[in-house]
Amino acid sequence: MARESPLVEDFLPERIDVDLILSDAPIRLQDHPSLSVAARYLFGAPGADLRVTGEAREQLSKERAGWEGYSFGRYDVAFDTETRAFSAARTGADGQVSIPLPFERPAEDPNLPRDLVVTLRVAEGSGRPVERQIRAAIAAQTPLIGIKPGFNGSLERGA
Repeated sequence: MARESPLVEDFLPERIDVDLILSDAPIRLQDHPSLSVAARYLFGAPGADLRVTGEAREQLSKERAGWEGYSFGRYDVAFDTETRAFSAARTGADGQVSIPLPFERPAEDPNLPRDLVVTLRVAEGSGRPVERQIRAAIAAQTPLIGIKPGFNGSLERGA
């Protein structure tokens, strides 16, 4: 006879809300973008002196906004996703903080379309972090070639 004891933990709902803002300007590889963070408690008070941690990840993207249905970049080029962590930031008395993102990688291939994905965690008094994510396209250094297939799915060889 076997017995199993389930572990039941209390559910703790989020008590803070977090807004992430990146500049609307295209991000270039040589830029040092910063992320604006605004935290506030759901009962209205600013989220003052809260610990902010997270990571910035550069990853390959085959799509571009405004060019739906097109595929960009070469299919046969390898790309190593790189993730850089950041920590030790705290929100100010107004619940806001600006975080310079660790984004200092030279282009392996400037013709590869890529995105910057930032995952951020803000921990409130109970220690439970609230996680948010924002994504922005990294501007290509050269013009990109996009292909829009005239068929759905895939084709047989020679078709």
